[in-house]
Amino acid sequence: LREREVRRARDLERRRALASERRFSAIFTNSPVAIIITEATTGSIVDLNPAALTLLGRTRTDTLGRTTVDLGLW
Repeated sequence: LREREVRRARDLERRRALASERRFSAIFTNSPVAIIITEATTGSIVDLNPAALTLLGRTRTDTLGRTTVDLGLW
């Protein structure tokens, strides 16, 4: 019985995490506001949304892995 409860709790947590990830992804992708996510220690761009690409006038491959300093944004 306890094992079944643990499995149910883990399954529920996985479903909640997946739903949260889907919500974040939809907001990130569809936001009209430019969003750039960088790696904290290096400043390398790990993701950016379509609004950021439009604002920067760059492609995804041109920006990922580079820093905002590399791109002349700071």
